[in-house]
Amino acid sequence: MNLFTITGDITVTCHKRITPWLLQEIEALGFTATDSFVTGVHLRGTINHCIQLNCQLRCASQVLYSLGHFEAANADDVYRHLINYEWENILPENGYFSVTSNVQNESINNSMFANLRVKDAIADRLRNKRGARPATGAELTGAVIHLFWKQEYAEIFIDTSGPSLARHGYRKIPGQAPMLEALASAVIYATRWNRVQPFVNPMCGSGTLAIEAALIATNRRPGLYRDNYAFMHLKGYDEEVYRQQDALLELQIKESPRPRIIATDYSEKAIENARKNAIAAGVAGLIEFNVCDFAATEIPRNQPGVLMLNPEYGERLGNIAELELTYGRIGDFMKKSCGGYFGYIFTGNLDLAKKIGLKASRRIEFYTSTIDCRLLEYELYSGTKKTDKQSAAVNEPPVLRFASAADAAPLSAAIETLIEQIPYYNDLAKRNETARYNAKALTAKIKEDEYAVIIAEINNQIAGFCLSRFDDYTIWLEWFGVPDNHRGKGLAKLLFQKLEETVVQSGCHKVWCDSRTSNGAGIHLLSQAGYSQLVTINNHWYNQDFILWEKQVATLL
Repeated sequence: MNLFTITGDITVTCHKRITPWLLQEIEALGFTATDSFVTGVHLRGTINHCIQLNCQLRCASQVLYSLGHFEAANADDVYRHLINYEWENILPENGYFSVTSNVQNESINNSMFANLRVKDAIADRLRNKRGARPATGAELTGAVIHLFWKQEYAEIFIDTSGPSLARHGYRKIPGQAPMLEALASAVIYATRWNRVQPFVNPMCGSGTLAIEAALIATNRRPGLYRDNYAFMHLKGYDEEVYRQQDALLELQIKESPRPRIIATDYSEKAIENARKNAIAAGVAGLIEFNVCDFAATEIPRNQPGVLMLNPEYGERLGNIAELELTYGRIGDFMKKSCGGYFGYIFTGNLDLAKKIGLKASRRIEFYTSTIDCRLLEYELYSGTKKTDKQSAAVNEPPVLRFASAADAAPLSAAIETLIEQIPYYNDLAKRNETARYNAKALTAKIKEDEYAVIIAEINNQIAGFCLSRFDDYTIWLEWFGVPDNHRGKGLAKLLFQKLEETVVQSGCHKVWCDSRTSNGAGIHLLSQAGYSQLVTINNHWYNQDFILWEKQVATLL
């Protein structure tokens, strides 16, 4: 029996309130979740799949592979069940193992006793089978067995991770009250940052947010900074499987485009430590570090971006009266210096947040340690906020036109930005689709077919696009997209209408296209535009599930 190739139940755990972004990561890797809960995600797979998850996930804590569940009223019941498991087929001879647990049972007032009974059951079984008691201990340097026991329900897992994945391994100098790396990743995922625009991080402390932003922008995964996992200490481990995943980590790195990432702090020591952490992560060259007051931080003006602050909030650091003044200054800074940006404040003190003096457009719940926190989003306007009538006067109506070769480069950049933001694209799809629609390929497409690329413009900026191709007197709709800042303006409907005009001009009679079954917004748009579902194709392109759609163009009937 080799557990590495047997499909079973996998639970990927995370810290409280990170689940939505963990789920997004898991689905982007091509997995299908069977369920999610407040601190994790359930899916099906093998321990070889667990290797991939361990190497790739930013938001996870542990990757657990279930060996089975049973009823247990007390610790002796746990022992009686586990001594019958075939541990000799799971743990190698001369190996070392540890036990961890999550216990909520009235018969147990100390989880260490539950750990001891699990350890005894495994050790006694192996001593009976091999004639020697295995080495055990608290250090998570070898195989790890995890017990989940709530009331009378018990489940035993192989913890394939060992030490928590939530710590990404590069931070050598944590500084005061540091943000956990997995939390920092989730916080960044929750923003509107597109990985191309500037990311500005005053009050950067030990640099975790800025470093995680650089890692996300260049697709550097946590597995790059770790070379020991608990799955390596199981019977049947094939090092070649891990080596393939390890090599993929290097191949995935993207060196361009490089967004400007700016990190500042008033403390010279904090900046020194942040720079050392960035060097350890291999991204020091991607971050501009400066010592200054937060209000003196440079805000790049060539394009809108994201401002991210994690100020002290009085639970562990800072005097409340002083912090009230600081939060007020943060509000003034955002209003006066950050127009056109999205501003984000991560705080565990909503009373202090009121001192900012701005209305948050979103409040996203997080937890850090035991502190209830919020990520507050502020849409920062250039000058004063305009009324709807004033905005309409400034924003010209959309112009729809066929693309020229000069549009290829900016359109390619817009497509790449959208692809990076799509949660239902797995990594394979993102790589291939980005390469497929590079500037050279788009130039050739435009020259080959004058109707193939439609662009929607607002104020001379690309606000939407539609790509298609002629295919045996049918038009195949390849791609349509509208950036976040232009959604809700009816552009998708206009693009569909323009596309249907090209059907007539090309002498065709219908449009075909596909969408992922997980693309709820796309399914809604296609249905509203009069497209009919023909068939669902499982495990198709990029190992994902698709719906095939068709629309007859009435004018040709």
